[in-house]
Amino acid sequence: IVITKANTLEPSGKVWNGARNLLDSGCVGTGSPVTVTFNLTSSDKNIRVDVEPNCTGGTGTSWYFTVACSSN
Repeated sequence: IVITKANTLEPSGKVWNGARNLLDSGCVGTGSPVTVTFNLTSSDKNIRVDVEPNCTGGTGTSWYFTVACSSN
């Protein structure tokens, strides 16, 4: 997962597989892409990404995330 913020307000990202939390990014405030790699098993069928904008307060933020699967 890559979470990128596009201004000075931070988003927070969490990745879930069912009820199991795979990743909690905390507030991302780097201004640059943050890449996190994790391994999944063949039983991990559904992945959910939750992004909380403005996790430090304030209004008006922009961000995006991408999820990519490797064949390795």
